[in-house]
Amino acid sequence: MAEEDPTEVARWASDEARREYRRDREVQIAAQMTVRRRVAAELVTLDSPLMRLALHPHVVAAATRYLGVVPILQFVNVYFSRDSGEELSKSQLYHCGSDDVEQVKVWVLAEPVTPDTGPLTLLSAAESDLVRKTVGYQYDMLLNDEQVSEILGEVHVQHQFLGSSGTVGFIDTSPCFHFGSRFIDPTATRLIVMLQYITPLSVILPPEYWEHARYREFGRTPGLDDISQMILGTI
Repeated sequence: MAEEDPTEVARWASDEARREYRRDREVQIAAQMTVRRRVAAELVTLDSPLMRLALHPHVVAAATRYLGVVPILQFVNVYFSRDSGEELSKSQLYHCGSDDVEQVKVWVLAEPVTPDTGPLTLLSAAESDLVRKTVGYQYDMLLNDEQVSEILGEVHVQHQFLGSSGTVGFIDTSPCFHFGSRFIDPTATRLIVMLQYITPLSVILPPEYWEHARYREFGRTPGLDDISQMILGTI
């Protein structure tokens, strides 16, 4: 019998087994991880363009007005997508964001996005609500096009987030079914920056969120204002 691939075993194993695998890998590639962590610390600082954007008063004010509370910055990421050449799966299928009842994701297009380059595509909140109620939606579910069309009909409105480089969108992906990375042009790519703001009541945060917030250490920078400390989850 062929020996099982330890990476595949760890991928589908329990949380404890997955953490143990990571600890073992850390030992195996200790030198590389040291370098990568050092460079990461230099790249992601309060002075980095991404963090300056995340803490910009206008961006924070827009997210706060929508959520009704000063939110917490959950992540700042850069995403690169290309055609997978495979059947639709994961984020290419209809789903709703599970991190919070309401959230704000700020999308910044780093390069032009057209209908051919796998744009973020959403249903309206009202149509999404109808689909959720009809299928008894749980937030780990993925729906294919046929399932959605059976409920909304073959012709339903899909909203695509398109634009030139620098286009910015503020989007709540919790109430709206959405998908992305469905490339019509197999040679195309898509590069975006995404910020995520959630509330202190988010299901992915423990009650003592200030002890676990991702960017809480930044919030301890001397001279930082109270609002920025709230955004970073320090207070």
